[in-house]
Amino acid sequence: MIEIIVDVEKCLQAFVGVAPDPRSIIIAFRGTQEHSASNWIEDLFWKQLDVTYPGMPDAMVHHGFYSAYYNTTLRHEILKSVQWAWKTYGRLPINVVGHSMGGALASFCALDLSVKWGSHKVQLITFGQPRVGNPAFAEYFNEQVWLRETIVGNVVTRNETVCDCSGEDPTCSRSVYGRSVADHLEYYGVNLHADSRGTCQFVIGTSNSAYGDILQVDGAIILSRYPQERYPVESI
Repeated sequence: MIEIIVDVEKCLQAFVGVAPDPRSIIIAFRGTQEHSASNWIEDLFWKQLDVTYPGMPDAMVHHGFYSAYYNTTLRHEILKSVQWAWKTYGRLPINVVGHSMGGALASFCALDLSVKWGSHKVQLITFGQPRVGNPAFAEYFNEQVWLRETIVGNVVTRNETVCDCSGEDPTCSRSVYGRSVADHLEYYGVNLHADSRGTCQFVIGTSNSAYGDILQVDGAIILSRYPQERYPVESI
């Protein structure tokens, strides 16, 4: 199965599919589209708000990233796709991945899945992910999402400065500022640059013929290809 969710208004994209090897559900979020004003607004909206997850009274998160996942079409369609995949293929493990802004959305998605279904099969892998919350949120997140890997740069081939384990050493990780966009776009030799400036535009045509279903829901376009008729899913 493959489902691609395109929120045209917010310029967001997510992918849900089932991989044969490793046998798992893959949920992927595209990173910031550099020519999208909507994406830059989400990235720069640093207002924090209370998160409604139980047991998190002091947790605050990045408003723009939080809204991009919870207040758009993405979440609803992703949860439906995961439910369908589980009913069709069994309780497969879930790999949630994303780069940059997509990494932030992937973090909220992984937490959402872990809390909602109590799943310990959720693995989160992000590349160049910005911070999404305060220390209280980070502590709660680490309790819920048990397998997490955040990749902030390429393999280093020279001697590194050894920092203390706090991650906030003012003479190390907090002493430098990233000024190169290019450094943020390549990991392990793979360029993660988003597509051209036309990425936020979407044209339904013959190039989409591989997808059996093309739906328009609340300003978003959902392209899907399923091996059989979809089962009805539970109320989300």
